[in-house]
Amino acid sequence: MFYTIREHREITKQQVDNFRQFVKLYSKFKNDFNLPNSANEAEKNLYELLKKYKLASSEGLKKHTNRMIRFNVLKSFLYGLDVAQIAARKTLLAKMQPLTTLIMTLRHCPKILFPQFYEKH
Repeated sequence: MFYTIREHREITKQQVDNFRQFVKLYSKFKNDFNLPNSANEAEKNLYELLKKYKLASSEGLKKHTNRMIRFNVLKSFLYGLDVAQIAARKTLLAKMQPLTTLIMTLRHCPKILFPQFYEKH
């Protein structure tokens, strides 16, 4: 926000949409997720941005450096995406979604993993 004010940039519908997509992607991002081989370059670039943002914790010894990394990643996501990357936001989310759904299902439904313990005898 301060960048936008300092640089006298207007907040457009595109930046709001980019921010919403960033939040959606980031909420599905898992460190142990591997992109499938079918991922295109734009999806890989977006994934690397998310990974860099996630790994730059705002705590610890490099707190200030990591905050700058996170700021630059978010700025890139809001203002620096090309047409291919904008299109890749939805396809990347779709590729990340099934894995997240499966993990959540398995985490919250032990009956699926161990049905023998839940059968009535």
